[in-house]
Amino acid sequence: MDESTTLTKKILPSKDVYIQFTEEEVDQLGLEAGQNFSVELTPDGHVLMKPYVKLEVDFSELPREILENIIAESCDRDISANNVIVDMLKAGLDRLENEKTTKDGEENK
Repeated sequence: MDESTTLTKKILPSKDVYIQFTEEEVDQLGLEAGQNFSVELTPDGHVLMKPYVKLEVDFSELPREILENIIAESCDRDISANNVIVDMLKAGLDRLENEKTTKDGEENK
């Protein structure tokens, strides 16, 4: 999918938000049925949708301590272990992005 692709879509009202794409748009954007996106409102009022990337994790390779922490966090927050892992990945990616932004800012001085 080309990052510069722009489509104007009508958001269908419901409890959840759904955006319906035509088959042509699905093909053009390389989307999959039921694909999930992160959604961000840009300062200029546009909605930026980025598809989530599938990631497979082999839990047998994780240390027992990490697995126990994931389970404890899941129980403490009453969410699935999958959601705990997603939150951990998001936090890690946010830290990386902040570090990159800080490093880029220092290099431009």
